[in-house]
Amino acid sequence: MKETNFEGTMFTHQVAHGYFIMSAAAGLFVDSYDINPVLL
Repeated sequence: MKETNFEGTMFTHQVAHGYFIMSAAAGLFVDSYDINPVLL
């Protein structure tokens, strides 16, 4: 894995991307696409 320099930021470790957090919170991740398609 590529090392990331967080010097000068408020973070000490890599964090999840904002779109992932928002889509997970909105329930866009489903178990089966055939049964529960995600419409964007």
